Amino acid sequence: TETPKMEYRVFQVKKEVLENLRFDWTIEKMAELSNLSKEHFHKLFKKQTGEPPIQFVRRSRLQKAKELLETTNLRVKEVIKEVGIRDQTHFVRDFKKAYGFTPNEYRRKYWDNVQA
Repeated sequence: TETPKMEYRVFQVKKEVLENLRFDWTIEKMAELSNLSKEHFHKLFKKQTGEPPIQFVRRSRLQKAKELLETTNLRVKEVIKEVGIRDQTHFVRDFKKAYGFTPNEYRRKYWDNVQA
């Protein structure tokens, strides 16, 4: 079975979010970008991607943070700022939930494995 093509407006919003993770994304701002009402945008985005828009933003920020922990020497505080996360406590909790380690533990384990 062929996957249906992603709606252009959803594709554009995803692209914009990924290119500007530091931006303070809200459902209103994403809907505005797509020229749809909040309700219509939310429904369309979820139908097309399988997850609500705000969850997509959160997951994308965590993935980018993980990538930065693997590829840079930025301090965790700098990584958080870089991906647009405002609350360090929430970030650490969400990161640990997603990847099984705190950001610092993750970086240590990652580098231990790379050097092994």
